[in-house]
Amino acid sequence: MARAWSISRIISIQTYARERFHEAHDLIVKAWSSDGPFAWEGKHYRFRYINLWPKPYQKPHPPIWIPGSGSPETMPWVAQQHYTYMVLPTLAPFELRRQSAEYFRDCCVKSGYTARYEQIGWGIGVYVAETDEQARREYEPHFWYYARNLLKTPPQLSFPPGHTSLATTVGMAERRRRSRPSSLSTWDEVERGGYVVIGSPETVRQRLEDYAKRVGFGVLVANFSVGNVPSELTQRSMTLFAKEVVPKLRPVNTDAPPGEAAGRKYHAP
Repeated sequence: MARAWSISRIISIQTYARERFHEAHDLIVKAWSSDGPFAWEGKHYRFRYINLWPKPYQKPHPPIWIPGSGSPETMPWVAQQHYTYMVLPTLAPFELRRQSAEYFRDCCVKSGYTARYEQIGWGIGVYVAETDEQARREYEPHFWYYARNLLKTPPQLSFPPGHTSLATTVGMAERRRRSRPSSLSTWDEVERGGYVVIGSPETVRQRLEDYAKRVGFGVLVANFSVGNVPSELTQRSMTLFAKEVVPKLRPVNTDAPPGEAAGRKYHAP
């Protein structure tokens, strides 16, 4: 009996995942921006007493970033809210993810405004070493371990029934099939596809700046660890990135002050 209840409960959560997400969003934003206590009697969540303390420092609430992997249902909603959309997954080909960013930008236009740079986030694997050759030598074995051993999630667990609409599920499954790193066989394919950015500080800077200008993102979320890479290599890579790459990337894709932002237009090269 307990097992049957658990299965039915899981199916119910999957079926109403988007409804639950939107209600949870409304609840969290109200808790951040309203003085409590207050009660919440929603369809999926019910609380008799909510009184958040301490209140967030940012007013009316902290910035909200919504991650996504290309769902055509998520991006229009994020655009309407003027939130930042984080282009995920982090381990996918550049062009596929660039198309997602372009679609989000179109959603912003349909909502009546031009997306700010800070509204587009970009997650990607990054590894920095003293030279390009050293970076590949240290990073590549751990990339393949991740791609060939840790990405074996069955489709039925990646896209459980009811989690997304049928059209979205079919589209995402096809994009996932075409972009899975497990389908790659050579490092040249990884490099050409833009799955990760590795190399010397200057190589990494050049590639990230090129990607930023081609995509228009202003928020970079770098994944410095992959697979079974040793922690000492990750720490050294992060240190080189912070000291020799970040200072040169700061001026790239910076938004104008609010009073001037209305006139800014994005132009792809």
